[in-house]
Amino acid sequence: MIVDGWVDWAARVHGHPAKKYSEPNSGEWITCHSVVGDLPGHAIPARFMSDEREPGNPNRFTAHAQASTMFILYKDGHLIQQYPVTASTWTSGGREANTRSWAIEAEGGLASNPGEPLTPAAEATFVRLCREWEAHTGRTARPGLTLLQHKDVAAEFGYAPTACASDRYAHAWSLLEETEMAEAEQLELEALRKRRELAALAADLNRYAEMLDVFDYAEGKGYLR
Repeated sequence: MIVDGWVDWAARVHGHPAKKYSEPNSGEWITCHSVVGDLPGHAIPARFMSDEREPGNPNRFTAHAQASTMFILYKDGHLIQQYPVTASTWTSGGREANTRSWAIEAEGGLASNPGEPLTPAAEATFVRLCREWEAHTGRTARPGLTLLQHKDVAAEFGYAPTACASDRYAHAWSLLEETEMAEAEQLELEALRKRRELAALAADLNRYAEMLDVFDYAEGKGYLR
């Protein structure tokens, strides 16, 4: 459940208070990113917490420090939330994506293996987070529509090109689709069960009508006197 902008089962580690837009996040989709590195002990990438400023300009962060994210997903399934879902973080390359989508960074995807798939534990957490997003926004998580990679939004809005998230979420996205199919099948099975119940009831009513006919015939013949 999301309470006051925070996922109640995620670990809350507040991000740098200055690294967000003043404009609230509309949460129209989820943008998926890769940390491109391991984070032992649920570490947070240093650049997200860095307060490094440009020399001679204390009001401007360095290029390295100009980064923040809403969620960090770890290989063991742990999830850290750094900002409420109403916050627009500096993650996805530009204002449009940052103010309109929730950003998540996944541990792993080292340069030697950039396409490293999410672990099963991370996939389960990701699917759970997507369900929270659906419940909160009233939208449906759909790969390519409301589930996008950093490279997708970069191409759409003309940001600097990137390979992120290197298709690392592909299997997790397919699990969402499989879950939706399973839910649809379950609804169909429930509908079939109801139809069978109605059919059985109708059969009983038919037998009851037959009984009444027999009763009327017997009474008319005086067999019941």
